[in-house]
Amino acid sequence: MFDTEQISSFLSTQSMVLLILLSFAFWSVVTPLLKHLFQLVLSACCSRPISPTAAWIPSQLPHPNPPGSAVLFDIALTSATDQQIIAFMKYRGRKWDRNEDGAIGLRAVVAEAAAYKGELYEERTMKWIDDHFRLKLPSLAYPYVAPHWNGWSSFWLETGPCIRSMFVASLFLTFEHVLGGIVLPALYLATENPVYFDITMYSEIGMQVVLSVAIAISYIIGEDRTVEQMHRAVWPLLLIHHVCTIGFCILCLRLGDDCPREEVSYILFAMLGFTSSLHYISQMLDFSPFSQSNAPRIRIVNHALCLAAQLWFRGVFYFKIVHDYCWKLHAARGPYVASVSILVSLLFTAFNFDFIKFHVKATKGCWRKMQQAAAHSQKTD
Repeated sequence: MFDTEQISSFLSTQSMVLLILLSFAFWSVVTPLLKHLFQLVLSACCSRPISPTAAWIPSQLPHPNPPGSAVLFDIALTSATDQQIIAFMKYRGRKWDRNEDGAIGLRAVVAEAAAYKGELYEERTMKWIDDHFRLKLPSLAYPYVAPHWNGWSSFWLETGPCIRSMFVASLFLTFEHVLGGIVLPALYLATENPVYFDITMYSEIGMQVVLSVAIAISYIIGEDRTVEQMHRAVWPLLLIHHVCTIGFCILCLRLGDDCPREEVSYILFAMLGFTSSLHYISQMLDFSPFSQSNAPRIRIVNHALCLAAQLWFRGVFYFKIVHDYCWKLHAARGPYVASVSILVSLLFTAFNFDFIKFHVKATKGCWRKMQQAAAHSQKTD
């Protein structure tokens, strides 16, 4: 009834499905565990109490919160009158009395001021995301975080809940991208053992299925349960990206020894290992004490590095390596398989263009902010 080739093909398909399910199960468990671990580490290491001498409170309530750079709080806490502190705490729904609370009470004021500061930045950021991705408004002022009061030691206290979720998501995705885009492909290139290549493909498929399922669940329940913690308007694009990645990895596995594994490994280097990881690191820096307002030189160096990586790996190098990949596929499997690969590559090219465009704008914006700060410093002097 069935010849040997049909039986072998069936068993191969069965094994592939089983390994994909195992990879999906692995990442379904590891993803929330790692995100929870990152959250615990950040809470433990970056939530130390802020000294009242470093804190400020606003004189105007609610505090002005226009798009773009933060309007800084204007009253040093140690110089604030009791009436000013009481007014601020009342606005925050808290009671305060210097005679009753004393120095301990000032710590509560610091905590409320830090939380309010984080809420204001989160409000500006979420509005910018909605205006940019959903409404697609032009010429938006990018939301810059205010200078942190106590560096990395306390920045988690000055970070709102949504920004925290985005930070942890970026940290996890950086970890996964380094694993699947640098470590595993490098193991294959160093050893030329196909087992490492197959592990890379199955790992990436399992991760992409987890990401896709999380988006589907978010649509169904109407709440953001996505791993990426990105705006709802971006979810369709993310789904397209995940499905294309799954299809690309399955194609590579089905090709067996005809797959140009070396070129695929370099594609993973370009797309995941270097550019996507740097993009997520850049996003984390925007929220952190290494942001534009805290460390402008570090930020411009990071922007320049990200932009150079995007231009090279998602521009020049990407087209070269995809050309080599498709050319080898054409020689091994003919024009049909090569054409399918070219189509998938073109879809990824659309994402490449958005990445490059974003980092061009970000680098220009960072440079302009540095120039403005230098001009303001000269006027002050």
